[in-house]
Amino acid sequence: MSKLTSFALFLIIIIFSLLIVGCGTKQPSTPDGYVAEYGGNRDVYTLILSITDCAKLQEQFDLASQNNSRETPGTPAFKWTTGYMVAADNTMKEVGCYK
Repeated sequence: MSKLTSFALFLIIIIFSLLIVGCGTKQPSTPDGYVAEYGGNRDVYTLILSITDCAKLQEQFDLASQNNSRETPGTPAFKWTTGYMVAADNTMKEVGCYK
């Protein structure tokens, strides 16, 4: 195989890898989407996604983070609290808390 062919094959593999990774990074945007992705309580996600005050969103993130630190990685509770943190973080981004 020539160097040009090897390089072209390498580029194709990189492009497909980036496409696959990029497609898998879409975050949920609804309570049901978060429950499907992370598990946990739909009502908690509903509350987090309804908050528009940055300080209250930070409180929700901090609470989820504290709870997450008490859980064992790989357990359902660890995944739930991670989901709550992600939901709070994504909502803070949408609201414009990081400006």
